[in-house]
Amino acid sequence: MFVLARLHARQGRKEQAVTAAAQASDDLVARSRVPKAAAVLEEMITLVPGSPPLLSRRLEVARASGDKAAARIALEGLVQAHRAAGRKEDAARALAQLAEVDPASPLLRPPAREPEKRVAPAPVVAKKSAPPAMEEEFVREHLAEAESLANYGLADKAFEQLETILQRFPGHVETRRQLKELMLRAGRRSEAVTQSLAIAEALVLQGMEGEAALELASASKLDPENARVARASATLRGRVSRGAGPPPPPPGLAPADVEVHLEEEPAAAAAADAMDGGLLDLSGDIAESLARALGETAPVEAPEEERQTLDEVLQSFREKVKEEVEAEDYGTHYELGIAYKEMGLLDEAISEFEHASRSQDRFVESCNMMAVCLREKGESKGAEQWYRRALESPAAHGGADLRLGLAYDLGDLLAHRQDWKGALQAFEEVFRQNRGYRDVLDRLKEARERAG
Repeated sequence: MFVLARLHARQGRKEQAVTAAAQASDDLVARSRVPKAAAVLEEMITLVPGSPPLLSRRLEVARASGDKAAARIALEGLVQAHRAAGRKEDAARALAQLAEVDPASPLLRPPAREPEKRVAPAPVVAKKSAPPAMEEEFVREHLAEAESLANYGLADKAFEQLETILQRFPGHVETRRQLKELMLRAGRRSEAVTQSLAIAEALVLQGMEGEAALELASASKLDPENARVARASATLRGRVSRGAGPPPPPPGLAPADVEVHLEEEPAAAAAADAMDGGLLDLSGDIAESLARALGETAPVEAPEEERQTLDEVLQSFREKVKEEVEAEDYGTHYELGIAYKEMGLLDEAISEFEHASRSQDRFVESCNMMAVCLREKGESKGAEQWYRRALESPAAHGGADLRLGLAYDLGDLLAHRQDWKGALQAFEEVFRQNRGYRDVLDRLKEARERAG
């Protein structure tokens, strides 16, 4: 259910995501797996921020485990969510509960009175975080292109697409999350931590201190000794305890466009450990979540009859997918294929990619992924067929990088099979289109020598 919740969230189906996540957490609590339920809810709150059902369940789980810090964060989130929706009575009830948990919470303080003479605010650095409506298409196109390039192993080009967005909107959270994920895949952990810091700053600007705390906890898990993360965590705690909001914006800018630095209080680093609260880093992609879900060992105290084999879990998962995911939802089936593939469940992955290939928009990338899976299975002939089907598709001619990647991978496959004439033909096509493409010149020379 947690995996399905993440799928729904990634596809923009918030209501279904909340329902599935709530069921997942309830099931975990019923099995006395409270820490796992807490981790599930914390990640889903970052994916679907401001959701009262998720925040309410997080509060219940925090109370069950005696985690006062998590209860305070959940209650503060509930107060803000109810206020934003105009539900005054619900906000008042949440405030009353917050007073019991943390009487010193900044949300319980009366609003400060306006001074008679206002001092002009100090200059701040404008930092765009949310694109205007007319540029949303620009952002969507570059995000989609980056994801496609990353799927083809062209990480450097994917980075370029994301950096193009950040040049205009340095505080765009979704872009920075995608950049962080790419850096983790590339093993660039320290740079991923830097992205976490930037994400936390952007979340603070949007008044989402709880989500910023989760992001910093994720960064701390990546690099527990990182002094910058410790300082940022301590500073965030200081801001929350003082009730400090983001600095006043310059004329013409919304609050979400102002830069806030979370590293201004080095002396507070000693308090950083309190921010961790045992939070888990669940910021990875759906495959990691599914792998954990399927690979977890049941609690020692669980009765033998409650334990399931991997095949049983997979079968249950497939049945739930059929219930939750429509056959025409090719994007979700493609993501399921990615999840299965990264877990090593290649037959299941191929089945999902084959389903996704029915969509014209997903045909080429699905063919490519089927070829990748078949290569891993050692089925070279089948992989070659899917590469060639992708190259023959009109969609492959729409993007130069896409076609070059397919041709290069086909050449690499044929070279490993000692089909040097076929490899030469593929590498020559890449070389004609882009002489600087990866290491094609060396591969072309090798193929020419071997093919005679």
